[in-house]
Amino acid sequence: MAWNVCKHRVSCLMCAWFAITLLALLQFTFSVKWFKHEVWVRLDDWTSTAAIYHRAQRPLFRKAAKSFKLHYVWSHMEDIRVGLSYDEIVTRRFASMRKDLEMYGRDDARIEKDKCEMYRWIERNHLPVAKILKHWSSNASAIADFASGEALSGIDKFPVFLKCCHLTQGSAKSVRPVKSKEWAAANRAELASWLNDKWSYKADDHLRVWRDHANKLTEKLVPGFILQASAPLSVMPHLQKPTLLEMRVEVFWGRAYMALLGHCMFFLRGETDKDAVLVNPLGIQSVANAHKFLPQKLTLGLCADSDIEHHNFIADEGYMECVWKLAERTAKLMMIDYVRVDVMIARGKPDGCMINELSLSSGFPTFNHQPKMAEIWAEMYTLKEYEVYGDQSSKPLYLMEESDVERAVA
Repeated sequence: MAWNVCKHRVSCLMCAWFAITLLALLQFTFSVKWFKHEVWVRLDDWTSTAAIYHRAQRPLFRKAAKSFKLHYVWSHMEDIRVGLSYDEIVTRRFASMRKDLEMYGRDDARIEKDKCEMYRWIERNHLPVAKILKHWSSNASAIADFASGEALSGIDKFPVFLKCCHLTQGSAKSVRPVKSKEWAAANRAELASWLNDKWSYKADDHLRVWRDHANKLTEKLVPGFILQASAPLSVMPHLQKPTLLEMRVEVFWGRAYMALLGHCMFFLRGETDKDAVLVNPLGIQSVANAHKFLPQKLTLGLCADSDIEHHNFIADEGYMECVWKLAERTAKLMMIDYVRVDVMIARGKPDGCMINELSLSSGFPTFNHQPKMAEIWAEMYTLKEYEVYGDQSSKPLYLMEESDVERAVA
């Protein structure tokens, strides 16, 4: 009996030792830089849905870049090469723009960093956008107008959105929905406090690696506020209230790469502008184009509770053609190598998409698509098959009109 007990204990100890050794070996293997690069990264480069999609899209982006007219402002980033991360390229972009600001006084960043100028540019170029209802150049006048009711005079559709012109970072919480006239009257003191707080708030990209350069581009922005009408709301069967549907479209060299709706719905391009496919960026669908033959509900991690199946109509019913074309038209008018164009869509109006905002940089997670997009950006930049327009004395981008671009590309 004693011998059997001892033998059993020895077996358990040996099994435990073997398991611990195996776990340690696996942990060491996965932590070794060589393994991560030579095996794991290379495996992802060949088998992930992102990699397969990138290989299909790459020649189309090279073709787009060859016929692209790039504005001087975006044309002289330093030390751009394939292998840089998206964040590293964005940092170099802001460094280049900071240098232009300090040397030549060029403040082209206002086309995105100053929302007042951004919306003026959008309207000047006849791009569809929700109407700008009011504009204030001081917090005192905005507070007075909300106190008297003048701010919402003549407005009968709600919600409307109060936005800060001088703040674009999500961390600044610079957008405030106004639900109704009654709500505004009941929350007058809170609105006044918000307006005063945001008036003195200095833009700070403190969550981004490009913080120092970006902050130099925004430190002299003049504060202001706008009141904007809402884009059309969509009735979704799985939600209790109508909602806004915002597509974040990543555009390189005048061609849309993909669009994001929330964190877990990625729209990839099909064979034509009318075609698109909705995929989940995480879990089993992110491998080997598995979205083509596995149920959409087979998801993992962050996207496990995604309501992706409720949004198939966007791809199936032709909404993405409007989204792709509007985002690409915007990028070509900006003559920019990369921009994120946020586009609003409304269910029942596949041709009624409109711009919400523009972003020269994005902190929105794109998972293993991000290095592929960075490669597209950097590769076409280093090949220099595009044509550069303008110089340090050219008209500021935020003042340019479609006629200026037409002359530039003629």
